[in-house]
Amino acid sequence: MKKPAQAKADNFVVNVRNKIRDDPDWFFNDVLGVELWAKERELLHSVKDHRKTTVRSNNSSGKTYTIARIALWFLYAFPPAVVINTAPTHRQVENQYWREFRKAYKSAKINFGGKLLKTQFNLAEDWYAIGFSVGNNGEDAMEKFQGWHGQNVLIIVDEASGVSKPIFEAIQGALAAGGTVRLVYIGNPTRNTGDFADSFKDPSFNKIHISAYDIPNVQQKKVVIQGLATWDWVEDMIRKYGND
Repeated sequence: MKKPAQAKADNFVVNVRNKIRDDPDWFFNDVLGVELWAKERELLHSVKDHRKTTVRSNNSSGKTYTIARIALWFLYAFPPAVVINTAPTHRQVENQYWREFRKAYKSAKINFGGKLLKTQFNLAEDWYAIGFSVGNNGEDAMEKFQGWHGQNVLIIVDEASGVSKPIFEAIQGALAAGGTVRLVYIGNPTRNTGDFADSFKDPSFNKIHISAYDIPNVQQKKVVIQGLATWDWVEDMIRKYGND
């Protein structure tokens, strides 16, 4: 039988975990110190509520910024959890997604603990995040995705329009966990064929479309959130390619 102090401590941990899981906005606002704009928040709640999410967007919409922080949320909402992210190149994995993950970890209002490496974050043997690229080699992809199973799993495919079919097929094996499983595709809609494009016709995915016209900087025609696309950029694209 647990001592009262230990039981109280255990209950506190459970209550905090449940708070993180059930109220991700609280985690972002009060733990990460981040206030999301509408489409970023839509992505957060899609990962909370849906097994599969696919996101197509313009450039500089905040999608990688947001999904890296969602990875931190998932780790602490569903411990022990495994988060895997991949992209077509190692540069995209390390310099885009993991740069944002490291920034979120270091700027948080609490000490998350664990050991943070360049493209890996370790909390325990069965509780970690890891990123790697697999190129377009199906055998390499199958080998890398084998064995990455856990009770709770989040798989993030960044720059998904550049990922080949063998990689998507390899990912399916890692979705066999029996607990909470989430899959997220994110990318610019640069191709109208392939698994990323097909995900927008698949009823098993919750679909999110982020247009430049959704972005606060564009709507207000001034910079209100640093790092997001601006009205000046939209005007340049309209002049170059036309509004459609």
